[in-house]
Amino acid sequence: MVGLVAFQQRGGRQWGLTNAASVIMITPVIVLSLALQRRFIHGLTQGGLKA
Repeated sequence: MVGLVAFQQRGGRQWGLTNAASVIMITPVIVLSLALQRRFIHGLTQGGLKA
């Protein structure tokens, strides 16, 4: 977020570049969450079970 705000302040309000920077920032987060989705679900179900 800090990098995006600094990018906006330095380059002005160029919406095309701001949107491109936002997509570049959020793409790794989406890829990681999709790749690790099974582990998240497994962890949630294991945490909800009592032994």
